[in-house]
Amino acid sequence: MNLGLSDKLKGAFPNVVPVDRPLVKNQIIKDPGASSWLAGFTAGEGCFIVLIKKSATTKLGETVNLAFKLTEHSRDE
Repeated sequence: MNLGLSDKLKGAFPNVVPVDRPLVKNQIIKDPGASSWLAGFTAGEGCFIVLIKKSATTKLGETVNLAFKLTEHSRDE
């Protein structure tokens, strides 16, 4: 979707009108240390992941992996 609709989708939905994304001129974060900024950014771009996998090396036969991911598209650098 970030690169626009594919030709197949354009054919399936001929009445879709593309909208230009506005250019954000001021991309400087005024207070990068603010916890509210980080919380908002994480809510939009981050996630917590809990994976439970079978394991032959543990007493219970399962392992738990915890992960926190925070990603952003390269164009938003």
